Amino acid sequence: MSPSLASQTLVNAKKLGMMIKGYAWIMTSKAMNSIDLHDTLICEAMEGVIGLRSLPIFHASTQSRGFTLRWRKEFRLYEPDMEIREVDVVGVQAYDAVWGLADAIERAEMKPSKKKVQVKVLDLGRLRVSNSGAALSSEISRSKFIGLGGEFRLMNRKLVRETYEIVNVMGKGGRLFWTSAFGFSKDLYDHHRHDHEFNESSSSTLDIIWPGLSLNAPTSRLVQMSGRKYRFLVPGKAIPEFVAVHYDQERNETTFDGFSIDVFRAAIARLPYDVSVEFITFVNGSYNDVVMEVYLQGYDGAVADITINANRSQYVDFSLPYTDLGVAVVAKSDVKDPWFFLRPLRPELWIISGCLFVLTGFVV
Repeated sequence: MSPSLASQTLVNAKKLGMMIKGYAWIMTSKAMNSIDLHDTLICEAMEGVIGLRSLPIFHASTQSRGFTLRWRKEFRLYEPDMEIREVDVVGVQAYDAVWGLADAIERAEMKPSKKKVQVKVLDLGRLRVSNSGAALSSEISRSKFIGLGGEFRLMNRKLVRETYEIVNVMGKGGRLFWTSAFGFSKDLYDHHRHDHEFNESSSSTLDIIWPGLSLNAPTSRLVQMSGRKYRFLVPGKAIPEFVAVHYDQERNETTFDGFSIDVFRAAIARLPYDVSVEFITFVNGSYNDVVMEVYLQGYDGAVADITINANRSQYVDFSLPYTDLGVAVVAKSDVKDPWFFLRPLRPELWIISGCLFVLTGFVV
């Protein structure tokens, strides 16, 4: 996920009211690595978000100090008017990947070809397969060294990450650290101390702030939906085959059936949780009035043979179309007349069309 897409998603989620109490946002390291936590606007939109970040550890070595000096020097050279920004997680991983590739090439003892072949940009068919490809692939798989981001090691052709940072964004963000050897800890460099390990006795000091500044973990959406009855409008005047409303005066009850009602009930029955639904008859009004009632949040939805058009879609969300009524004209076909296809137009119009066709062909 690109940095702009990740940040815009969170900013728009806040505008839509999805960063309030009752919501939970948990981001993977791939998305979290691209977020700039120094951006005030993004941090305000992310309050209560929990995310994993790959944690690059700059070891106190000659390599890391030299890299930092070169980075700052190059940054001042090309961007003299900008504040120096430190290398992010993706940049550190890219540097270690290139370093690992160069080291694998040396160990594979690859030598440049003596025969130079000039290949154009799109002339990929002349490229040949390197004889050292298998050896290089094997050496890359066995790469293991200490890079800028810590230990660089591959397993099943994937980078092994021993340390992650768990960020709970609140202001500058509360942080926890996780390693495969010691689990959770508040201090990355003191994993060997037992009192820094994350356990039940210390969990009370590591309260998580959820969206809406809530200390209580949001309940499952399934739990929130249980116990509530959803009210759906059903138009009283509709095509009976799709929606039919029957009122029994003796029992004083209203029943609903029809194709649209059956489709709705079948969809509700396939949900993995119980949903209580109440049908309410809408007697006076058109389909547009039904749409407006749902838009004004007087009801949770509507079940009917409502045609989806651009104007109605501006106010409510429709389900996917499950049928297409369409409009067609049915006419009797006289199969005995071989020229029946000429009947839609008058003979004069057919003659003019033929002349124009011949004239156009002659001119071209």
